[in-house]
Amino acid sequence: DPVRVVSRNNPSFTAGDHWIQNLSFRPDGAQLSIDSRDVVLWDVRERKDVARYRGDGGHWSPDGLRFIHWMEKRGRVVRNAATLEEEAAPMVDADLRHVGFRPDGRLVGWAHGDGELEERDVRTGEALSLWTIELEERLEELSWTPDGVPILLLSGHARRRVRWSDVEIRLPETPFAAEASPDGKRIAVAGQGGDIHLWN
Repeated sequence: DPVRVVSRNNPSFTAGDHWIQNLSFRPDGAQLSIDSRDVVLWDVRERKDVARYRGDGGHWSPDGLRFIHWMEKRGRVVRNAATLEEEAAPMVDADLRHVGFRPDGRLVGWAHGDGELEERDVRTGEALSLWTIELEERLEELSWTPDGVPILLLSGHARRRVRWSDVEIRLPETPFAAEASPDGKRIAVAGQGGDIHLWN
């Protein structure tokens, strides 16, 4: 079927003058997490805000039961997706950033050292994977393939690139968001210039 344009001149949601850096549907499709100046949980059917939090980095758990985001002056917050109440979530390493849910449901974060990125289990501190990067590089964002391989979005003084498994793709712009297709056959990456790159 052809794509149907729902609203062209009257967008369903606008962030005003702020960039929208990430979008994430709740697995049941009922809500959309919008990462802009604030983290907005938006009801798709009613087209209205359900909640709005000052911060960034919203992610749903694969089962759709939990939502995690970053709040100014608070750090990471894990919420029950049905009630939006905060859950007790012991974090053994408060300095971990880019926290999110792997496809297996494990809550993980990344530690950035001198030329290294280490993936750790947030609740136990267990090291899960280690990646070597350039000294001047930083991790902009990450995602995972359906089978749990991290997709790293890196930027530095000399280059900007995306890495997963043994694959490396260089980009002309800073990458901000990546998403693997559910079957794992394609990866889409959005960059600072507004372009979306799609690879097999």
